[in-house]
Amino acid sequence: NASKPAWRAAQALSAIAFLWLSLSLLSIDYTTWDQINRFGGRSIWSDCNVELADLLVNQKAKYYVPMDVNIWPQLYFLSKGRLNGDEYFWPVINSPKREDETQDQADLKHMKEVIAPFMPDLSETIFIFHAPESTQLHGLVATFERVCSEKGLREVEIATIKQRDGLPVYRIIKLESKL
Repeated sequence: NASKPAWRAAQALSAIAFLWLSLSLLSIDYTTWDQINRFGGRSIWSDCNVELADLLVNQKAKYYVPMDVNIWPQLYFLSKGRLNGDEYFWPVINSPKREDETQDQADLKHMKEVIAPFMPDLSETIFIFHAPESTQLHGLVATFERVCSEKGLREVEIATIKQRDGLPVYRIIKLESKL
């Protein structure tokens, strides 16, 4: 019967597709688990994370730079792996320092190192911060703002994402030259 080889080929292709999809989903789950575990095994969840992931996927930026801990694993998971990256800022606050420098100088130097790779493509880079009402790392934002000021950059807010209760949770920004 001529249809048996075609049927077996279709079954084999279906099995391969199922296996590939399963492995892809396991990879996303493992990556999310690994990133959450690197930062203490906990991740704070907000009802606006889904909105944040959708907004970022639609921005189609080259780089997404989360500037707070445990934002990235959730975005990676919610976007089904379409948003890929890492949490670049860590540890900007309380950076290792030399004996001849202050902690503020060490944090500022480290923030400059964090931002430097994105400077050539600022128009394609999106920075994701917790809103002031939702952050615990105010020093991180102040250090970021100092670096931007020194480099002649200004923040352009793309969006503020709020929870259902109206509390601002995330600020999505790009940077551009003040000139």
